[in-house]
Amino acid sequence: EQIKFLNEYCKQRNITIVPEIDLPGHATAMIKNCPEIFANVYTEKTPLWEDGTPCAEDSFCVGKKGTFEAAETLIEELATLFPDSPYLHIGGDEVNHRVWDACDECQAFIKENNLTDSEELYAYSVKRFAEKVISLGRTPIVWEGFAEKYADIIPKECIVGVFESLYCTADKLIEK
Repeated sequence: EQIKFLNEYCKQRNITIVPEIDLPGHATAMIKNCPEIFANVYTEKTPLWEDGTPCAEDSFCVGKKGTFEAAETLIEELATLFPDSPYLHIGGDEVNHRVWDACDECQAFIKENNLTDSEELYAYSVKRFAEKVISLGRTPIVWEGFAEKYADIIPKECIVGVFESLYCTADKLIEK
């Protein structure tokens, strides 16, 4: 009811709502509440930072069977909640690749799909989520967080917000 009220309030004032769901990073709540769908699986390695401390697990596993479909269902639900928005922001920043490097399911997915590494897995994920948004007739928005060498994987329909230029600078994004 609150979202319906917000939609109507904004519509009357010519305000465009840009709903955002962060995928696949910033997903601690998804991982904790639905670990059977989103939690990474480790049997031999534990993801560690350079100083040897364990990594925080806020990037969900994209290698498990059904994870992409579950995330795409969430995208559909968000689009349904905000029917007047031409945009849907899928986040996509600050994904911890060390978690995927240690995740058995993600490593298997990389091999099965002929991807080279977790950086390409990340770009593949952003591409897949963006394509879902496009299939719903919306324009996807993502944060710049993919390596320059994979920028051409990201659909051209995406609006890419460059905030740090750590991975791909704005001029390179435009070029790609």
